[in-house]
Amino acid sequence: MLFGIIPIKSVMVEAIDPINVYIGGDAFGIKVYTDGVVVVSMSSVETKNGYINPAEKCGIKVGDIIMAVDGKTVTTNRELSEIITQCKGKTLKFSIKRNKEAFDVNFTPVLSKNDGNYKAGIWVRDSTAGIGTITYIDHVNNIYGGLGHAVCDVDTGEIMPLLSGEILDAEVYDVSPSSKGSPGEIKGRFTNTSIGKVLLNCDCGVYGIYCGNISNGKQYEIAMPQDIKKGSAKIICEVSGSKDTYDCVIEKVLLNSSNGLRDMVIRITDPDLLKLSGGIVQGMSGSPIIQDNKLVGAITHVIVDDPAKGYGTFAYDMYKTGQTIISDKNLKIAS
Repeated sequence: MLFGIIPIKSVMVEAIDPINVYIGGDAFGIKVYTDGVVVVSMSSVETKNGYINPAEKCGIKVGDIIMAVDGKTVTTNRELSEIITQCKGKTLKFSIKRNKEAFDVNFTPVLSKNDGNYKAGIWVRDSTAGIGTITYIDHVNNIYGGLGHAVCDVDTGEIMPLLSGEILDAEVYDVSPSSKGSPGEIKGRFTNTSIGKVLLNCDCGVYGIYCGNISNGKQYEIAMPQDIKKGSAKIICEVSGSKDTYDCVIEKVLLNSSNGLRDMVIRITDPDLLKLSGGIVQGMSGSPIIQDNKLVGAITHVIVDDPAKGYGTFAYDMYKTGQTIISDKNLKIAS
């Protein structure tokens, strides 16, 4: 009470201990195997009665995930192909997942006029692979976070539903520079060295258990979003074939952004990186952003019309997401 008369509002304050992690900047290979098979395109089948698309006819759409056929789980393209080929025209029950909705459809393959095999009229995908950048490694639980955005299907743009996955050491051998209207890319090759498992593929990155070597022995504190400010910063990435630090500027900090992939606007200012890559390129996603000797975020996307600029996500949000995989089940999978 102020002067014993006016009530003063009480506020609960929670003290958060500093969070220290090893930073990444290393290029890594990602292999993701899907939970079910993803419908990526559709095409009609030529039959004796003309062109028919049986998948479209029963309501299947691009982006749908086929989880099972007649109650049998399907995880690979080959499994689905064998079921279709051997069904002899029998109507099958497809268990479908569309966004968060699960439902069944009755599906009847048609006989192809060209090769005499039964066809579904769909193209499906059961895995994908690519190059990205590790953002951080939590030494306490050996959890890594990387990429800063989800691994998505190249055709549908949808997040690949994760059954299993691994990350591998990668060697960068070249870079195709970005230019206005044309994003470039890091060119790399996977080695045979597995450095971890993928346990989570979500909007703000890929996460799992890390078992590789830590190339940077220095730990950095993770900055709280409200402590990040506009001004000079640095990014760490492997574009030239070795991990280097480059200058950049944080132009905007969007604390109330509804899109976690666009928490910050970053501009590359380092002349060496601009000469080498033209700015931000594909494969740099996940590159750590350092300001005032703290890890503040990770690169997520390039702005295609101005490739010197791109977006970043908050490192603190990535760290919180990574901590959600800590469970006996996930640790057992990783082992």
